[in-house]
Amino acid sequence: MILINHTLSFATDIEQESVQWLQATYKPLLEACPLVSEVLLCRLTSDAEVQDTYVLQIRFLNTENHTDFHKKHEHDFMCVLHAKFQNNFGIFTSKLEHL
Repeated sequence: MILINHTLSFATDIEQESVQWLQATYKPLLEACPLVSEVLLCRLTSDAEVQDTYVLQIRFLNTENHTDFHKKHEHDFMCVLHAKFQNNFGIFTSKLEHL
């Protein structure tokens, strides 16, 4: 299993709207992709001082599905995020592989 982990932080004035949009629009778009096995949206709660940080996890059953997604769709999905939020968010992406 491959897991793409996007850690997202939004400007305070758009945080609630952003989370609602991710939940109602972006997550269903990702879930509609047949290469994606699961999408989770979570609030990061490990640090009491950090309240505006969220994690969007995209799971793939195997390396082939992830590779196909990366080649065919990942750039488009990232462009959607950047077009929607412009300079009002930060993102850190990591790739995890289940052992």
